[in-house]
Amino acid sequence: FIKFCIPFWSNLLQMQVKLDIEDSRVKGIVFHPNRPWILYSTHTGTVHLYDYDIGVELYCYNVTKDNTPVRCVAFHPTQPLFACGTDNYDVIVYNWQRKMKLFTLIGHTDYIRSVEFHSVYPLLISSSDDSTARIWNWQSRCCVAVLEEHTYYVMCARFNPQKPLVATASL
Repeated sequence: FIKFCIPFWSNLLQMQVKLDIEDSRVKGIVFHPNRPWILYSTHTGTVHLYDYDIGVELYCYNVTKDNTPVRCVAFHPTQPLFACGTDNYDVIVYNWQRKMKLFTLIGHTDYIRSVEFHSVYPLLISSSDDSTARIWNWQSRCCVAVLEEHTYYVMCARFNPQKPLVATASL
């Protein structure tokens, strides 16, 4: 279930439900940086693009052919792109404007837990249950770094928006 709440700014403790979507086991969700959209991924292998201002699903992407879960999603901050990570060990990049899959980044050997685009450079970071985080150049579609120092699942990986730093969280 997705509950999307808008706070009343005069009282941040009082929330108003603006959107209530029933969907099968939502795994990931993200706001678009400029548009009134959310992107959410499900246990059944789909990613949904939803306009919360008008209350309409704009598009549903069938990411995995075998209904394998899609655990995470991320919008690119300036390009009409989003990335998602699957339990098929793939990071998949889509163009939401053209409603099409662009390419798949292959290299992880277990479930993908997080994906994020860099705010300036053509980089994407992914984390996985294979105990690694990988940095990809999404323009050349190549893995440029593998962070292997973890001893267990890497649950999340993020770029610092201003400095050449990466943070990872591992169990």
